[in-house]
Amino acid sequence: MLGVPLISQAGATVGLKELDSTFWWGLVAPAGTPRPIIDRMQSEVAKYAQSADGRRELGLRGLEPSGSTPEQFGAQIQKDIDRLFALTKQLGIQPQ
Repeated sequence: MLGVPLISQAGATVGLKELDSTFWWGLVAPAGTPRPIIDRMQSEVAKYAQSADGRRELGLRGLEPSGSTPEQFGAQIQKDIDRLFALTKQLGIQPQ
């Protein structure tokens, strides 16, 4: 969305710059899924996302494939959880 400021650029003054984030999509599987299944899913999705058809289809939706390993994706998820948890504490938001 061109021309739309980031939250931190829109005059927020209570530390909301932490909400500025990259939007991502990914696949997850239940805990305990055998590693060969995880590896096959990652391989097939990455192959499609990097193919001409995949890049075209994703591009039509404004998405850009970046691909990563299951461990990198898990680390990204945890980083976002930690960042947003810290923000809720800073703002005094209580889970309900």
